[in-house]
Amino acid sequence: MRIPEYKREISSLNPVAIRVDNGQTEVYAPDHTSEVANGWPDGRAKLNCQSEKCDAIYSLGYNRVNQPPVLSECIRRLRDYLDQDHKKGRDHNNEYVLE
Repeated sequence: MRIPEYKREISSLNPVAIRVDNGQTEVYAPDHTSEVANGWPDGRAKLNCQSEKCDAIYSLGYNRVNQPPVLSECIRRLRDYLDQDHKKGRDHNNEYVLE
């Protein structure tokens, strides 16, 4: 399997969400994972946008150097960002830093 060439990488100590449904090759987060801890499943956690008209899917992960954050809090933060995008008529980003 060929690994895509990404244009940039995210290097944040905060958890991140990367869009995975649209085949984007803009951004990736190589230092982030979602190993089993604090509610995180084995492998990256996935989240679908809740809007009926949207099919965006995000993979969530946290930086390996930090203690894993609580997954439910990361999901809440991402849902807030996605909801605000819809309310303001914006397209979703390919990535969100979940501060």
